[in-house]
Amino acid sequence: KARLAGGTGSTADALAAQAAQAELANRLDQADATIAAARAALARWVGAAAAQATLADPPDFTRLPVTAAHLLQSPDAQAPLLDWESREDRAEAALQSARASKHPGWNVDLSYGRVPGLPALATLMVGVRLPLFPAHRE
Repeated sequence: KARLAGGTGSTADALAAQAAQAELANRLDQADATIAAARAALARWVGAAAAQATLADPPDFTRLPVTAAHLLQSPDAQAPLLDWESREDRAEAALQSARASKHPGWNVDLSYGRVPGLPALATLMVGVRLPLFPAHRE
């Protein structure tokens, strides 16, 4: 409104500012209604006196819980990096599996059988699995 009165703004700017203000007011009212509904549900379960308790102050997210020197001293012990070694191991195993699927697989089977009245039978089988058409395999 001040820019409009000063001659630098347009009526569209003033209306947009009023619409944004109304939207923020609606969001605040919605948050208050959500809190009231949550307190009513809490009162149903734990009693009205416990539901009227005041909320604790929110934590201060502008400060780190530990000093910056501690963070720089042990970056590998930070939570986002703790599972990195297992992720590397899984990736290495997947890489080795992919490499192994490109090479043929050999197998040899030897069997011996004897049936009364017939000569003894020995069988030797050699098999080779060739990685043909790998794009069409499941």
